[in-house]
Amino acid sequence: MSLYWLSFARDIGFIGAAIVQADSMRDAHAEATRLGCNPGGQIAGVHILADIAPRIPREYIGRLMSREECEKLDGMMGGDGPANRGDVADGIHSGVIQLVEEA
Repeated sequence: MSLYWLSFARDIGFIGAAIVQADSMRDAHAEATRLGCNPGGQIAGVHILADIAPRIPREYIGRLMSREECEKLDGMMGGDGPANRGDVADGIHSGVIQLVEEA
């Protein structure tokens, strides 16, 4: 299994992000729903690169995170986390592509 970063948005903008374990993007969406960390709205997601995944603390996996928690995760990862790579736009962290590859 791999880790996937899922970002959620509504017309009001970013409403949260989640990191879940799954075998595919489709499975990641289903897993987020199963875990109760899918708040609805539009969803965008990316597969987290294998060299980044081990650095993500377990307590950040499998739950909905606020913008502030995303930024805290970035700080814990020494600025290599997705929230530090740019502002949130349309529910997608603009710089996340630098850390992940599309599934």
